[in-house]
Amino acid sequence: MTGYYGYPNGGRRTTAWNFLQQLSNQFSGPWCIFGDFNDILDASEKRGRNTIPQWLINGFRQAVIDSGLADVPVEGYSYTWFKSLGTPRVVEERLVRALANNLWFNIFPDAIVEILVAPTSDHYPILVNVAPTPRPQFNKRHFCYENAWQLEPGFKKLVTNSWQEHPTTTLIPKLSSCAEDMLVWKKSHCHKLKKDIEDCVGNCKSCD
Repeated sequence: MTGYYGYPNGGRRTTAWNFLQQLSNQFSGPWCIFGDFNDILDASEKRGRNTIPQWLINGFRQAVIDSGLADVPVEGYSYTWFKSLGTPRVVEERLVRALANNLWFNIFPDAIVEILVAPTSDHYPILVNVAPTPRPQFNKRHFCYENAWQLEPGFKKLVTNSWQEHPTTTLIPKLSSCAEDMLVWKKSHCHKLKKDIEDCVGNCKSCD
């Protein structure tokens, strides 16, 4: 594992790409390199304001390919840096990532990158999880959160207790476990909500 920080100055991008390839030549075994590369691999990895010149994207992408590396798949929201968040001038980019070679992926085929929370930074840290916990299937249905649940007595307490009871410290498994608890809770609650919806639908039909 190698921690990496790329030159933020646009004039030194070529130097950064050459250095990445030099590092890759030093490793003949499994290798993963992670950090803030200050580059993106595709135009879709930037949102807001001016676009990044295509030659910069192509240069970084070619350096990654020449180094025999590929992205470790990311879970959830992929943008890891932001500026002017909450304003019309907001900019978001995926600058922080993890790359690995084939030998590393052979050992950790299920590895993922999880995006964590950093309230006091403009960068979101990442966690390279080499053995992620499988997600519950919920009877093969997608989980859908309903805002109306917040009106039901005891719901907020359920969420708080669920979040505290599951010992895992990684975000995605905690969210999955909490969602599973909410679905179990839903089966024994929200009966009035269902009836209100049915009554509303009936009233709408009678007005036709």
